[in-house]
Amino acid sequence: LDLSLNSKIRNVEVLARLFALQELMLAKIDIKDLSILSKMDQLYKLNIFNTGITSLEALRPLTKLVYLDCSFNVINSLEPIK
Repeated sequence: LDLSLNSKIRNVEVLARLFALQELMLAKIDIKDLSILSKMDQLYKLNIFNTGITSLEALRPLTKLVYLDCSFNVINSLEPIK
């Protein structure tokens, strides 16, 4: 699901219902909080380029994640995705 560059998106909480989602692109959408993604355990590709996030903690449960673009964010620690 590619929602990148969609400046009209203000709320991504509806995505929390998409448990089986495998690919998600949210580049350049101001989300800051990734907690809605924590239950998407089928997610293997995630693009959160330039979204304003500072923590990857919500991604810790995503054990199938093999591709992550979190560039152009000020991330405090990469520990949650090791």
